Amino acid sequence: MFGLFKPKVRTVVQRPSPVPKIRRFNGARPDRLAGGFGLRNTTMLAEEHRIDLMGMVQHSRLLAQNNDYMRAFLMMCRRHMVGARGIKYNPQARNAAGKLDKADNKLLAKAFAKWGERGNATVCGRFNWLEMQWIAAMVAPRDGGVFIRFFRGRDFGPFGFQIQFLTVDRLDVGFNAELGNGAYVHGGVECDRYDRPVAWHFLKRNQVNGYQLSGERVRVPASDIVYLALPEDYSVQLRMPWAHTAVRRLNMFHGFEEAALTNARVGASKMGFVVRGLDADVNDIPTDKEPEVEDLEPGTVETLPIGHDFKSFDPDFPNNEMPSFIKAILRGAASGLGVSYNGIANDLEGTNFSSLHVGKSEERDEWQILQAWLADAMHNEIVKQWLPMAILTGAINLPFSKLEKFLECEWQPRGWRAVNPLQEATANVTNVESGFTSPQRVAAQNGEDIEQIYEEIAAAKEKAESLGIAFTPVVQSIFDTNQQQSE
Repeated sequence: MFGLFKPKVRTVVQRPSPVPKIRRFNGARPDRLAGGFGLRNTTMLAEEHRIDLMGMVQHSRLLAQNNDYMRAFLMMCRRHMVGARGIKYNPQARNAAGKLDKADNKLLAKAFAKWGERGNATVCGRFNWLEMQWIAAMVAPRDGGVFIRFFRGRDFGPFGFQIQFLTVDRLDVGFNAELGNGAYVHGGVECDRYDRPVAWHFLKRNQVNGYQLSGERVRVPASDIVYLALPEDYSVQLRMPWAHTAVRRLNMFHGFEEAALTNARVGASKMGFVVRGLDADVNDIPTDKEPEVEDLEPGTVETLPIGHDFKSFDPDFPNNEMPSFIKAILRGAASGLGVSYNGIANDLEGTNFSSLHVGKSEERDEWQILQAWLADAMHNEIVKQWLPMAILTGAINLPFSKLEKFLECEWQPRGWRAVNPLQEATANVTNVESGFTSPQRVAAQNGEDIEQIYEEIAAAKEKAESLGIAFTPVVQSIFDTNQQQSE
């Protein structure tokens, strides 16, 4: 009886201690809020480039053909990377005393200019050297890269050297193979076990129709090919078009603009519609045909048939919000393309001197990077191949034993006009007089050659004296100072 009143024994359940949370990157977790990232992808980046390359190239080309802003970007590449006069070749051969060999350098510059004439430089004979630079500056950004193939021998021009452009769709990106000993072919690029390109596998043109590709491949050694593509990742051989982050935005925006423009045009053209009245007597309505109003002229008044009424059409789009929306979209696209919104949209509204100066400085830093890349990846490689053949064929009367000496050169890209010319000129004069910079650097910033400037000043002085005209004191003082420095 007393056992009924025994106290109950509580069982204590030993729960496991909470597992400490592991710090991880939240941006890498796919969830409802970040669903746009999708699931984790274990495909290697090089394989992603190979699979998506041709689709991305086709989209980029379609934009270049039909989208004004994409075309503006490509023209900006041509204008800022190359310019009206191209990247100038300045040989830097030096004599035994370590000074510039003016005679040899002048001979090299003259020969290279001769090679760059139309008919000498390319196997097709259609382009000169300046035009080839323009093509490279527009095709490489559009397609992600362009191939330059070298042809050597007596059959290829007076210098025994010519080049040919090959677009990326000529590469057999579907060709993959294991070659043994670590060598492989991935996306048409044959590499050794150290990932160094050994050869490129291109598709042959159809013999009947030269604008169609056959299924046959041709193997071209890497020594005969330059793949002109801006490096952005060390693990991939094939590069994406420069607009790969902006193509979708620009394509959607292009469709939006077309729809808005069509809506505005229809709204401005169509005044309204003729509809049948709800209270019309069916017996009074003609049955032969419905009324049509096709020609609308200002100031005309027409009588509608019995039983029909007129309903006006007044679309309210585009509205006042469209300009700000356009700017927002283009700012995002311009960021992905690495250019300023004002440049790609041709819109200087709301800019002032300070904002323009800061924006131009940022953008020009990027253009200078691209200029340096183009000069090294294209110009330097071509000179390395052109000069030996020019000497061996006798087109240049220089000893082949001193080839290394003659290969020394500099490339002078274009410069830009100052936002405030007077202020910048004053600063340059102060820096030169203080010894913080040199006239050569000032001239290079403007895309000019100081030696050519001095020669032109000397020629102007001589011409003025021959005509009995007093030389301008400012110009005279500059000339005298430079002459004393050179002596």
